Amino acid sequence: AIYMKRYQVARPIKAYLYQRSDTVRCIVTSLTDEQAGGDLYEELQRHDAKPLDHTGYGSNDDSDEDLGEPAPNWRPKSKLVTSSSTKDAVARPMHKSDILSMLVGIYGSKELFVNEYRALLADKLLANLEYDTDRDFHTLELLKLRFGEESMHQCEIMIKDINDSKRINSNLRSTAATALIAEERKKRRGRRKECIRTQLSDGFVVDASIVSHVFWPEMEKNDLKVYPTQVKDQLTQYSKEYAKLKNPRRLIWLEQLGTVELELYLDDESDG
Repeated sequence: AIYMKRYQVARPIKAYLYQRSDTVRCIVTSLTDEQAGGDLYEELQRHDAKPLDHTGYGSNDDSDEDLGEPAPNWRPKSKLVTSSSTKDAVARPMHKSDILSMLVGIYGSKELFVNEYRALLADKLLANLEYDTDRDFHTLELLKLRFGEESMHQCEIMIKDINDSKRINSNLRSTAATALIAEERKKRRGRRKECIRTQLSDGFVVDASIVSHVFWPEMEKNDLKVYPTQVKDQLTQYSKEYAKLKNPRRLIWLEQLGTVELELYLDDESDG
């Protein structure tokens, strides 16, 4: 009777979760986001958790791997084990449920979860304007323990790309600004050097997240031609300086994925 009730409850829940298109994303978000987490986030922090390959994807006592019809002579497993020395029944705690392995077991493959995490990580890294990856690196190390290092290799490269981008931006901003100043002086010989330097060196606005496209999820490619000439010139100069630094590599800009920070100054026309 106990098994039949469990079968009747668990099977519909499993089918419902499997059919929903957002189940994997919700699981991965709860697993890796401290604010959206809860039990799943705590599950990732467990020190006694085993790699998924060693858990059988939820083949422990609490899984529904064998949710077929129970045999007529089925009996629930006892929570009591026999001591070899006394041959008496001794109470021992049952194995703690591995929530993650049970959820992965619904789909039978961890690749769906790895790919979903890659997509979420890509969005998060590209939106990280400070290039701070410490928290992402910590989460990745925990995921490696559960999903395996090989499965998370692409994610490791993605985080490395952002760290490298931070260093490259620091190196190229000064050289690109200096090159633009030299070009501007040639175009506007009548203007003072100090004025040009102030406008270009202090106003160099380009930072780039340089990604290895082979390891990142496929990104949307749409031509974006509407932006100020000054920004276009800086993108071009940044590309030239990058080509010098990383020859023979070249940059392909995905402008539609970029962000712009604007400062608006409005005249106060109020009478007060």
